[in-house]
Amino acid sequence: MKKPLLISTLLLALSVACFAGSNDTLPPTGTLVSIMSYNIKMLPRGANSFLKHFPVKRAKLIPAKLIETSPDVIVFQEAFDGVAIRAIKKRLKKMYPYTAGFDNRKVISYKRAGGVLMFSKYPMKELESIRYSECKGIDCMGNKGAMLVEVKHPAGTIQVLGTHMQAGGGKELKKSQYAEAGEL
Repeated sequence: MKKPLLISTLLLALSVACFAGSNDTLPPTGTLVSIMSYNIKMLPRGANSFLKHFPVKRAKLIPAKLIETSPDVIVFQEAFDGVAIRAIKKRLKKMYPYTAGFDNRKVISYKRAGGVLMFSKYPMKELESIRYSECKGIDCMGNKGAMLVEVKHPAGTIQVLGTHMQAGGGKELKKSQYAEAGEL
């Protein structure tokens, strides 16, 4: 009997209230911004012979769940498999017409932002993308980094920073990556 295909765990689902005025009042209707961060583990298919992540198979299932949840902005990490990412982009395009991070992939082949891609319901532009200067072990192959975008949300213009940080390594390494992301 086959095991059911499971979608990767959502790492973070975050709603941020954007207050226009006093901190003592509730935000007016329509000023909530929902942001979802999701490590989709779309590693290149060559790595999947031993990892069993099946990125293309999962890429067909993930968009339906995202559309159902309907966050304003989606931040993906580990978006490396081109076929899987194109399938996700195609299925999300109607609801999420604005994207960032794709130019980095075409031009420099994962050299910046560590497979970070973003989708938005609202106009979005990439401001800057970096690759962390320090890494350790196999994570260096993923070129961990951060990407900063600006989104023209109905609540106002917001900036969203997506990152893919070192999985292992020591405290000092993580501190250095936080500091570099903070500089954006």
